[in-house]
Amino acid sequence: MKKILILGASSGIGLALTRAMLQSKCRVVGCGRNIQKLKQIKTEFPENFDYQVLDIRQTDLLTENLKNAVSKLNGMDICIISSGVSSDTSELNWETEHNIIQTNVTGFSQAAVFAAHYFIKQQFGHLAGISSVAKYFGNPNPAYNASKAFEAIYLDGLRLRLERKGIYVSTILPGFVKTPMIERQKHMFWAAKPERAAQLILKALERKKRYIFVTRRWRLFSWILPPLPFSLLRKIF
Repeated sequence: MKKILILGASSGIGLALTRAMLQSKCRVVGCGRNIQKLKQIKTEFPENFDYQVLDIRQTDLLTENLKNAVSKLNGMDICIISSGVSSDTSELNWETEHNIIQTNVTGFSQAAVFAAHYFIKQQFGHLAGISSVAKYFGNPNPAYNASKAFEAIYLDGLRLRLERKGIYVSTILPGFVKTPMIERQKHMFWAAKPERAAQLILKALERKKRYIFVTRRWRLFSWILPPLPFSLLRKIF
C-alpha cells in the first residue's frame, strides 16, 4: 500500500487526487486549510485517510506540520504539492500579489525541500508538484503565471539533484480544469473535470513521467506559446 502525502487536499485538483488515490487503495494523509472538507474525507475513508490542518503560507510552522503529517502516514512514498492560489489582480493589489507569492513560491519551495530531504534520507521517493501551462507566458495578472514558472523551474532543479539518487520528480502542468480557482474565467476550452484530471495524473505518476500535461493536448502550448512575440500576446490578453 503506497503512502502518499498530498498538500492542498481539501480543494480543486488536490481534492480529486486525494479521492482517486484512496479509491486506488493507497494510504493518504491530506493537508489543507479546510478542516470540514478534510473531516468529510475522513468519514468517507476512515481506514486509509488521515489529515493535517496547515496553511502553507505559515512557513514558521510548515516544517513541523509536515513532520506531523508524515508521522501520521508512518512513512512516505509520494509527496504531491497541490497547494496553490490564483486571484483577480486586475487592480495590481500588492496584498493579493503577496498572497500568491507566499503560497505558490515560498510555501511551495519549502514543502518541496522538506520532501527532498526526507526522500534523500530514506533513499527513495517520488515528489510531484502542480504547476500550470500558464508558466509559458505572462499575462496582466503577473504573480500567478510567474509563480507557476517558478514552480516548474524549481522542480527541474530538484530533478537534476534527485534523479541521480533514485528519487523521481514530476511536474504536473494542467490547462483548464473545472475547479473553483478558475470559475471566474469567461473563456475556457479543453477544460477537464477534476476527476478526469486526477485519473490522468495518477496513471502518469505510476509511469514515473517527468512532465504531465492535463490533458495531453495542452502540450501544444509548450510548443506554440514561448515563441509568440509580445505584440501578439498583447492582442490576446
